[in-house]
Amino acid sequence: MSDGDTNQVVPLQQTTTSKELPQTGEGYNGLTTIGLLMISLATGLGLKKRKKN
Repeated sequence: MSDGDTNQVVPLQQTTTSKELPQTGEGYNGLTTIGLLMISLATGLGLKKRKKN
């Protein structure tokens, strides 16, 4: 290696000064709520049925 080859470390600078969080594309999804409701009902019915035995 010669003396002319040097690596420089350049610190990253933050480009946004906004107080908002970045938009990640995650929004409210109604299907998620319906799925959770169905799982809750199935679990509740399963426990109720098991309790009778």
